[in-house]
Amino acid sequence: MNNSMNSSLVCLLCLCLITPAVAKGGESLPAPATTIALSDYPDAFFEDEEWSVGIDRLNGDYTYQGTNKKTGSEMRLSNGIVSGTKSRRVYTWNNKSTKYRITWQPTDRAFIRVQAFDGRGKELLNRLLTVVSP
Repeated sequence: MNNSMNSSLVCLLCLCLITPAVAKGGESLPAPATTIALSDYPDAFFEDEEWSVGIDRLNGDYTYQGTNKKTGSEMRLSNGIVSGTKSRRVYTWNNKSTKYRITWQPTDRAFIRVQAFDGRGKELLNRLLTVVSP
């Protein structure tokens, strides 16, 4: 093949790659769906002016790490239970009679809701935290 034929084939190939497919009647075909793999838990640290909270997963075990930034007290809990739906996940840990719960929506990855309840179900804490580090 001569050089002019090579460049013609290359140009034709380029046009095929960058031109969207056209169906009968001049309508564009829909673009192929792209699948994006997302973490199945809020894999980051979240905080507000008083609290810093992170979730981690090691060998299938969800752990909770929380710090009260005003007092410096820290807590690490393991054996988190996952419930909820695919679009609104709830992670729960028990520490003696206190239940810690994080609610997270994978479509809004910048926030989590952190709640704590005493043994009678009375809400002790309810905060919306913002992501600070992935």
